[in-house]
Amino acid sequence: MIFRLFSAASLALVLLTDSTHANGKGKGKGKGHDAISDGEAFNAGQGNGNGNGNGNGNGNGAIFNDDAFTAEQGNGNGYGNGNGNGNGFVDDEDIDDYINYKGFGAKNDDEFVGIIVKYKDGIGRNDADKLDKNGKGRDISTRQRTAVITTKKKNFNALRNNPHIERVEYDSVVHAFPSMRGSVADGERERRLQENVPYGINMVNPEGLPQGSHPVKVCVVDTGYDNSHEDLPKLQTTDGFNPYSDGAWDVDGHGHGTHCAGTIGAIGGNGKGVTSVNPDYSKFSFFIGKGLEDDGSGFTSRVLAAVDKCAENGAKIISMSLGGGSYSIEAAEQYERHYENDGVLIIAAAGNDGNGEKSYP
Repeated sequence: MIFRLFSAASLALVLLTDSTHANGKGKGKGKGHDAISDGEAFNAGQGNGNGNGNGNGNGNGAIFNDDAFTAEQGNGNGYGNGNGNGNGFVDDEDIDDYINYKGFGAKNDDEFVGIIVKYKDGIGRNDADKLDKNGKGRDISTRQRTAVITTKKKNFNALRNNPHIERVEYDSVVHAFPSMRGSVADGERERRLQENVPYGINMVNPEGLPQGSHPVKVCVVDTGYDNSHEDLPKLQTTDGFNPYSDGAWDVDGHGHGTHCAGTIGAIGGNGKGVTSVNPDYSKFSFFIGKGLEDDGSGFTSRVLAAVDKCAENGAKIISMSLGGGSYSIEAAEQYERHYENDGVLIIAAAGNDGNGEKSYP
């Protein structure tokens, strides 16, 4: 993989492109469209056009994790106004290199960063623990053989080259997806005196389609669950998990997790609050994973721990209205294992910003 650094101090990768082709003769115009990130433009490859009349080729830059990448040449061939577009895209190898290079916030090698470690055996886990600033990392999942450590950035390559460690990647920050990023939507914490039907419920609950006869366990990975809420099922102490050292899964200091749980399973027909997608709480059950803290943000490592605990406790559907972190190969593979081995359907929000940028997971 070839790296190019630009004056904007952001990492740019030379990426592959897609092109559209049609038969034609003659010459057309070519131009490159810069990718824009944080108000700055980054280099895009020049587009080449060939055609009868006006054949145009465009090279379009790609955006990943708020940084821009260079796009290679776009080539266009066509009759009349035939156009060809070369669009930069990001594959798994590019993202892995990007994540390893970036260091997520560390300005120098002596700064501490969070590193997710997938170890092959006990030796690998012990080697990782030795590099943790407290001498012991935090388990993500023993059955997935993953942990997260806090160590100096300069130790990243030593971990990656350890024959007893399968993979390492930087831990990244994720956040809740309310109506507006970084804020709680109006009404998320309100308790209504009269039950109403939120927008969209009837679209997914058409008349004449009842809940199934087999109860399903649904896990919500978010900021927690207000277990004292009058319009939500009362959960037991074993019905949730908190991977953080403070807070509690059955206390939601933010409100977003309770809001999402209410959309899924608020009690219907009780004249209170709202109804939900599953208004009869006798036909499903909740498990709560506090993947985010009470301020609405958290880490990929803690989300992974919460998801694993959901699957371990029998959840068959996991809902995550969160994101914003970078692509994680470990997360992608863990979610795939849950689907294939545990029969779990994992649903994650695409974001509420109304743009084309990807948000992970």
